[in-house]
Amino acid sequence: MRLRTIRLIILIIGLFALLFVVPNLYYPTAEVRIISEDSNHLPAASSNADIAFQISLPYVLAHILQTFNISQPPLWLFQISWTLLGIITTLFGLLTSGCILLLYTRKKLSENPDSRHMKILSYLTDNPGAQQKDIIQATGYSRGSVSHHLRRLMQGVKICQIKSDAVRYYPIGNVTVELHQSMWRLLENEKRKRIFQTILHHPGISQKHIAEEIQIPVTTLRWHLEKMQKGNLILVDENQQRTCYSVNPSLHLLEYAQYL
Repeated sequence: MRLRTIRLIILIIGLFALLFVVPNLYYPTAEVRIISEDSNHLPAASSNADIAFQISLPYVLAHILQTFNISQPPLWLFQISWTLLGIITTLFGLLTSGCILLLYTRKKLSENPDSRHMKILSYLTDNPGAQQKDIIQATGYSRGSVSHHLRRLMQGVKICQIKSDAVRYYPIGNVTVELHQSMWRLLENEKRKRIFQTILHHPGISQKHIAEEIQIPVTTLRWHLEKMQKGNLILVDENQQRTCYSVNPSLHLLEYAQYL
């Protein structure tokens, strides 16, 4: 079970206890009758009579008294019950506050290049489309360690996780699943698919050469290229002589296979 899930479960338990258990730990309408053994402690008009009053009792204690029809509980029972109530309330408060801190407090990522998460980030930068097993093989870290540091990098918005079928990979930056899916929807158009294939096979190709390769007007090609650039499918490198196009390296390399 993931640490985040455990934290969430503990937080829910703590909030449930705080909202529903603690407020019901007392029973505010229980009537208690105490008969004094020393008549000198009673008012003159109440000699040999009992004193009835209402008191807030711990919930469990009140039900025990009602169940066994006890109308004369000893004083020490009240003292112990209220002491336990105070301890329980304090523990619930500490549990809830601790859960909130665990859930929302994030340790700042170290920028030390020798730290494990920075080495993993460096590997993902140099190897876009890498899977977890690739990271394990390249770094020699255990699967648990790699999973932990990938989560930390995602929390720090250094990388994101994209799931394709049963495969997970980790592009640099904060590319959402919706954005990733919209990228590939652009290629449902047959012309854009052919343009993408051409750029994929010829990294750094110019607009003129793309038009010659797939035999479409430059104006039409320019329109498709702008859409693909806005959809983060391709990158544009403009220089003084010509404009070159290449496939966005943050895309999953395995998904290129259908366009090869």
